Amino acid sequence: MQCPCKINLGLTVGPRLANKNGLHQIYSLFLPIRLGSLKPGAGEAGAQAPGERTPQAALGSTKANSDPTVDYVEYPSVKPAPVFPGDSIQFQTADHFSFSSENLIAGPDSIRQAFEDVSERGPNLDRNLMMRAVTLLQQHRSDYSDSGSLPEFSIQIQKRIPPGTGVGAGSANAALILLYGVSQNWISMSHARAMAPELGADVTFFLDNTPALVEGTGERIQPKKAGPLYGVLCFPGLFVSTSEAYSRLKRPLQQSEDAKLGSLLSDSDWHAIAAGEWGRLAHWTNDFEEPVFAMHPDLAQIKQSLVQTGADYSSLSGSGSALYGLYSSGQRATEALDSLKSQYPELPFETFALWE
Repeated sequence: MQCPCKINLGLTVGPRLANKNGLHQIYSLFLPIRLGSLKPGAGEAGAQAPGERTPQAALGSTKANSDPTVDYVEYPSVKPAPVFPGDSIQFQTADHFSFSSENLIAGPDSIRQAFEDVSERGPNLDRNLMMRAVTLLQQHRSDYSDSGSLPEFSIQIQKRIPPGTGVGAGSANAALILLYGVSQNWISMSHARAMAPELGADVTFFLDNTPALVEGTGERIQPKKAGPLYGVLCFPGLFVSTSEAYSRLKRPLQQSEDAKLGSLLSDSDWHAIAAGEWGRLAHWTNDFEEPVFAMHPDLAQIKQSLVQTGADYSSLSGSGSALYGLYSSGQRATEALDSLKSQYPELPFETFALWE
């Protein structure tokens, strides 16, 4: 089962809130994406291999709050995966609980080690968001079920998305654990939504995987219509600490959320988003670019290269190191991919489209 990730279209960061443990207010459009979706000859919307299903299709439509029933998800009819398909997870009933991972992250050893440290091979498995999600499921089962324990199952993840890149891969992994719990009737979707914020600010977003305006400290999520998305994403082999990126913004601390950041986008901007006219959003940027580019000047050059290949919109994603460009067509995105791979043969680039 392929996991989604996300890009931030614009990211405005407000003050820290004393009544929410110093968390910052944000205002950003989250767009869920599928990596490796645009291939030559695949058509403008990208191609999904015959037989492949999204987590929503496999686990039931969360948008409709249905009760999915799938237990084990594996599709031998799926064509070979794209070059960089992202993370993938499999669940299976078992005699005892087990968690196993395969570290397929490309990049420097320090990036690979960041995942190793929270894998079953490292010293900090308790910090792994997937395992924390399992703990929440077990706590819920103990509180609300006569059996007192979860049925035994196994989790296997193939990890390809580097940590510290700002695309929410770890949050998406955790969300799929909660969705699996929903699929097995261990919890309801309302319980999953209640648990998600305990795991991280982005986890709630990945329960639905639909374009959304995210505000507050990540708890206010408004689904939005987004037009066609043809993009190229770069993972530059750098780990950016979320806490350090936020600290460099030097936002003030206020006692409470006295006022929202407000609507930073006009009606015309929302029409552009719905039509996929990304070039009209160039005025809305990511507040993290200034501090992150100051820490890692090479990232600014990669962004400029994305623009030079014809990107209508280019940005850092979240508070991480990943950079992306949005193009007017799938063909232009795949042409840009070839050009960027030639210019930066040492870096992983991949196309993406909206997760549907």
